[in-house]
Amino acid sequence: MFQRTYYLGPAEGAEKVYALLVKAMEESELSAVARYVFRDRQQLGTLRVRDGIITLENMYFADEIRPTDDIVPKKRPRVAKQELEMAEALIERFTSSFDHSKYEDEYQARLRKVVQRKRKGKEVHASAKEEREAPADLLEALRASVDAAKRSNGTRSNGKSSANGRPKPRKRRRAKTAR
Repeated sequence: MFQRTYYLGPAEGAEKVYALLVKAMEESELSAVARYVFRDRQQLGTLRVRDGIITLENMYFADEIRPTDDIVPKKRPRVAKQELEMAEALIERFTSSFDHSKYEDEYQARLRKVVQRKRKGKEVHASAKEEREAPADLLEALRASVDAAKRSNGTRSNGKSSANGRPKPRKRRRAKTAR
């Protein structure tokens, strides 16, 4: 539903009104749905507060969103309990706090290196794509992934688990909107 986020600041002299709106939205835990004109076109957006700043999250109109009916399988395959437990263990093993600074655009970095090599007059050739075989047994593939994750020292769990060793379910806050 969302396209892009914009940060909205107060106009000169409107700092108090802005602060009041930020505080009221934070206290109410509500978002606002708004229609506005941007680049000569009517837009739909959501106003939210993040870290004391009002954001405008540009949204698609309903008719611009692709329906998912043709994506969801008509018949859901049965998932074995053991397969589900292995998948959950693997997810838990790779769960950690999100640190945005750890992520960078690796494609752009590789592209810059190629451009630099070409500028220096060096030849650049695309590397051959590596072909991987699909695992025949999903459960065996999950076991191998879990074992590899356990052997890896670089990946740590977030440590949030309950008394029975299973991860504690995360509480989800329901989004509230005001019109």
